[in-house]
Amino acid sequence: MLKNLKLGMKIGGGFAVLILIATLLGGMSIWSMKRVGGIADTLETETAPQVDVAVRGERAALLTMYAMRAYGLTAEEHFWKEAQTNVAEVDKALGDAAALVQKHPDLTGLKDNSAKATAQMNGYKALMAQTVELNQTKDKARDEMVASALVFMKNAGDYLEFQRKSLEQELSGGKVDAKKLKERVAKGESLDALLPEAFSVVREGSKRVMKMRHFD
Repeated sequence: MLKNLKLGMKIGGGFAVLILIATLLGGMSIWSMKRVGGIADTLETETAPQVDVAVRGERAALLTMYAMRAYGLTAEEHFWKEAQTNVAEVDKALGDAAALVQKHPDLTGLKDNSAKATAQMNGYKALMAQTVELNQTKDKARDEMVASALVFMKNAGDYLEFQRKSLEQELSGGKVDAKKLKERVAKGESLDALLPEAFSVVREGSKRVMKMRHFD
């Protein structure tokens, strides 16, 4: 009887120990699950949004620089519009970062980096505005050069036509001929000085005899 009682107590004590161990393991499992759940929540609410903001901001910033580089070289309007669109995407990413920091104040790294990125972006926007001004100045200067070139070409054409008519009159009156040009060379006058008149004589002679006008 006593032996059976002692055996029962031992078995009961063993079950108690097993129950205690199972309770401890269950408690540790619950604690571990809560810890994993906390990490998962952190990944979902803090880490993943940080990565998303950083990736979107970096991509938009790179596209902005590429578009502005093309605009600076070509001054084509569609590159400028593309740059403005990408700048808006950068601003949106920075705004999302600020909202995330406000929601999770412990994200000090994101706070510092987003502040630096905002300052850099403001400086880049100033450079973009300068690029637009430079392109506008360049376009204005080019237009002025084209207008001046057209005036010059017109004046040059008018002058050549005046010279042509004057030469025709001189040739008609016998004032200019090859013999007189040779005499002027013999007297020491430079060929460069005689070249326009000599060319005019040849051109006029070709026009009268061959019905062809030399290119001038």
